[in-house]
Amino acid sequence: PSLPEGRLCPPIPNRANYICWLQELLVHSKRDLYRFSTAASNTNVDDGDAKPLWQCRGMDIGTGVSAIYPLLLTTKLFAGCNNTFSNTVGKCDDVKLIEDEGRCKNEPRQWKFLATDIDPLAIQSARINIQANHLEDQICVVQVKDADSTMKRIHNEGPLFAAMKEAKAQSAFQSCYPEDETNANQELAEYPKFDFVMTNPPFYSTLKEANTPRAGDKRCRTGMSANEGVYTPVGDDMDNNEDCNTESEGGDVGFVTDIMNDSQYFRNHVTWYTSLIAKRSSLDAMLH
Repeated sequence: PSLPEGRLCPPIPNRANYICWLQELLVHSKRDLYRFSTAASNTNVDDGDAKPLWQCRGMDIGTGVSAIYPLLLTTKLFAGCNNTFSNTVGKCDDVKLIEDEGRCKNEPRQWKFLATDIDPLAIQSARINIQANHLEDQICVVQVKDADSTMKRIHNEGPLFAAMKEAKAQSAFQSCYPEDETNANQELAEYPKFDFVMTNPPFYSTLKEANTPRAGDKRCRTGMSANEGVYTPVGDDMDNNEDCNTESEGGDVGFVTDIMNDSQYFRNHVTWYTSLIAKRSSLDAMLH
């Protein structure tokens, strides 16, 4: 396992709560999820007939050095012999989709992750952790480009755009079901589809804010890199933003807002966009 010094060490209970909430969300929206068939090498064999496994496909934006979310969601505790998509047989009409495909109602549904980050050290560490758990076939870790402020202003592209561009280059995410034949935009049609996006965004707008002791108990902030703790929103310049202390100018508010803006372009490519929000004030800022 790998957890470099000076990087965030994620508390497992909080992350597990996010995973549990996400699974419940997916359970209650089975009808709306995309369905993806795995390669022939991953098929189940029943009485000599090869039948495809179906994936639940997600994206973790900013996976960090631990890749904690993909690792948790692919463990037996959460993935298991997946009751997530079969425990309501007989109660919901959409479960008929499973039965119509000739699948056993208790057949596992494989989780497939694209985990992204802008930090080379985070990518290296995340891959070590994934390899240590023998999950390379389920979790694909890729480094995305962190566009400078000028490029952000010109193209108005945020974190989701960067992740989608890398996803498009990954062969593991190219074959999807069902095919979207109604999409007239050929460039947009080249991007893969996902059942969900998840992220634990940077908390702070500036380095000054990230290095300021907590207001209540004056404790120093948790050790973290600038990439983990600070986000300057699309169109802003970090050098000109050093003295800004308004949370809405960046941090988790700016990060999530930029993903929301990107999602307007990818509205037909992701079923659910989700995010962890660190502060109630951040949630209030986004709602208002």
